[in-house]
Amino acid sequence: MSQSLRLPKKVFGLLILLLLTGVVWAEELQPDSFQGLKLGEKVPNFELTDLKGKSFRLYDFLNSGNFVLINFWATWCPPCLQELPSMELLNQSFKGEAFSILAISVDEKTRDVVNFMNQIGERSLSFLVLLDPLKLVSQAQFGTQKYPESFLIGPDRVLLEKYIGERNWMDSKIVSQLKELMSKKNQ
Repeated sequence: MSQSLRLPKKVFGLLILLLLTGVVWAEELQPDSFQGLKLGEKVPNFELTDLKGKSFRLYDFLNSGNFVLINFWATWCPPCLQELPSMELLNQSFKGEAFSILAISVDEKTRDVVNFMNQIGERSLSFLVLLDPLKLVSQAQFGTQKYPESFLIGPDRVLLEKYIGERNWMDSKIVSQLKELMSKKNQ
């Protein structure tokens, strides 16, 4: 009887050893994790829908000569929500210029974004809100890990700047930087 009790312990110990060896081996086979787009790299095109189901492609904005500020955000992210009013002011201050903002929600449920937009008033944001519930753009293409993250893209489809974390988009340094980057690219 004592032999039958020892056999499972030996088998169990062997299984644990094999499992740990397999985990270490699997981690060594993993490629370097994707770190996201780097400044100066071309930004890939993508297509996402808005809250009404209408599709939009990034290159449609860039092809018209616009600079595009992409902001990845979520309704469950307090810093994301705190920066939205200053982002709205930024969009208003660049009105009439070759500049667009795409606010891309990474919320898993469209209903959460719709409820949020209803709470703040649908017309309180003058920029486009798109949906990326599977994070196929935010994480797979841009490599975002924290929210909010924002990316400034030039009309030549090149990543000009990356902003990690909450910003006061009306801060004079940021506005000056945006104007400077836009004027350099327009020369």
